[in-house]
Amino acid sequence: MDEVVELGLHDVCRLCLSADEPKSPIFDNEEASVPLADKIHECLSIE
Repeated sequence: MDEVVELGLHDVCRLCLSADEPKSPIFDNEEASVPLADKIHECLSIE
């Protein structure tokens, strides 16, 4: 059986659930350098 690894909210990408770097938060208090729509497009390749 595969080993189950629990990951916290800040340990995975909130868009694709990858644990690979780089990870950037979706919701920041600061103004984002990259708009959320661009992050979604880049991560998920939605067209």
